[in-house]
Amino acid sequence: MKATRDELLKEHQKELLAKDTGIDRMLERTQGGDSTKAKDDLARLFRLYQALAIDKGLQPIADAMKRHVCQLGRTHIEKSQELAKEKGGGSGDKNHELITNLIKLHDRFLNLVKGSFQGDQLFHKALKEAFEDFINMNYFTSNYLAKYANDILRKGNRASVMDLDKTMDHVVMLYGYIRDKDIFERDYQTYLAHRLLQDLSESEQSEKAMIGKLKTESGCHWTSKLEDMFKDIQRSKELMIEFNKTHSESLAIEMNVSVCTTGAWPSNTVSTCKVPEDIQPAADKYKKFYSRLHSGRKLDFRMDLGKAEVQVYFNSRENKILVVTTYQMMALLLFNTKKVLTFKEMLEMTGIPRKELAWHVLSLAHPKVKVLRKDPSSKRIEDDHRFGLHPKYKNARKRIAIPLMAKPHEDDPGAEERRQILRLRQHQMDAAIVRIMKARKTQVHTDLVAEVTRQLNNRFTPAPNDIKKKKYRLRLCVDTTGRSSETAKAHRG
Repeated sequence: MKATRDELLKEHQKELLAKDTGIDRMLERTQGGDSTKAKDDLARLFRLYQALAIDKGLQPIADAMKRHVCQLGRTHIEKSQELAKEKGGGSGDKNHELITNLIKLHDRFLNLVKGSFQGDQLFHKALKEAFEDFINMNYFTSNYLAKYANDILRKGNRASVMDLDKTMDHVVMLYGYIRDKDIFERDYQTYLAHRLLQDLSESEQSEKAMIGKLKTESGCHWTSKLEDMFKDIQRSKELMIEFNKTHSESLAIEMNVSVCTTGAWPSNTVSTCKVPEDIQPAADKYKKFYSRLHSGRKLDFRMDLGKAEVQVYFNSRENKILVVTTYQMMALLLFNTKKVLTFKEMLEMTGIPRKELAWHVLSLAHPKVKVLRKDPSSKRIEDDHRFGLHPKYKNARKRIAIPLMAKPHEDDPGAEERRQILRLRQHQMDAAIVRIMKARKTQVHTDLVAEVTRQLNNRFTPAPNDIKKKKYRLRLCVDTTGRSSETAKAHRG
């Protein structure tokens, strides 16, 4: 009798799962008023195939759940991508619907796995593979996850959350499903740098708690850089206290300097703009102060990452304190010497890159801001366009934070970031190959590719062809030092 029942269930399992009232319908009903009954139905289905001990009887059910979860995840991502396109590729998901929907999706099916499917490892694996599948379709979800993490940790908390610690756990959970973790990590580090340098972190304790959770998931290779960033900020505060003890009274301005160690921060490109004359004396004094403490170190000022408070006199009766970017401050200081300037003159006097200056100056001349008056009044900017302080500027507040408008559309946004990530990946492949060959001396090519992939798989998935190219480049370098032909042959496989 038992053999007959087993055979009947084996024979009809596919048909049973594919029916209109089958597995997909049961999974759909786990949301809404019929959810309790649907979960009971799924539990009975699980027990039936588990108790009868049919070979691989649970696998088709787990596969069906995986396909269902994967389809739901893809739908959420596609809807979010369409919304982003409608909004011009910018902030199409201000409410973070994509990330919150994925968190709810994971919680819903994790509870189902633990309940109706009795925590069976087959279903845990199916859920994991489903999330890995749709999250890694492209880098879209990874980028939005980094934005979400930024907004829950910054002042003002743009993402409304009830339990911050639980929300951070959810972020790390989704991060764990990302294969090319270096993409997320680059974005996260860039956002963290902005929060630290602009003093936008809601809580240092929360920031460190988040880093601790990321370290548990991915190890200390990357998170050590985040910790170094915090050390830089803390050390910078101590340096400013020492500097102000001896120099504060002799300075015409109030200044706060953050000293960032090269390599620990996401951007190491030093801007080529000219330090304004109003700031130069203070900058020189800080350089001398720092050089006395750390001889041999080179200190360069990054004028593109800071912010400033500038008192602006628009007319004889109206003066305001504007909180602006350092580039905007440099532009505003030009009007101390001349009332009207062309864009070309501003470029020559500041040395700020053209695209950056255009973005920051147009933000000051925006119709909703009107700090500067532009002639002609248009979104475009040419060398002969003229700018001046707006004499009729009005604002009820004494201190006004000037927002930056959305960055102008670029032909290939993020191209430079991708190039930096690719360069970092190349260095990591070089290091992995060298480590392996130093330890093993000789290695067959296929085994070398497998070992490099294993070592780097928690950062990104290297392509076999890329490993081959790196191997031959390194082999050529080593061969020039006189390595034997037998060793070279073994290395080539």
